[in-house]
Amino acid sequence: MTETIKKEYPDWVKRLLEDQTHGDRTIIINLKNDKICSGCNKATNHKKFKDELSYKESLISGLCQTCQNKIWN
Repeated sequence: MTETIKKEYPDWVKRLLEDQTHGDRTIIINLKNDKICSGCNKATNHKKFKDELSYKESLISGLCQTCQNKIWN
């Protein structure tokens, strides 16, 4: 059996996403569908993530690799 690792977003990240979307998750979904980062509003290239975990995070949050690096590093 594999262990699932859950990483909780820091509060400031939650507030940032809440502020950007006004609580409307469909905004992030639309940005992801259009391949636009929900953090910086730049075009994202889903082939340029550093690893599988970063790619999966992008599917959840809509953040590009650069924005993820700013948050997690």
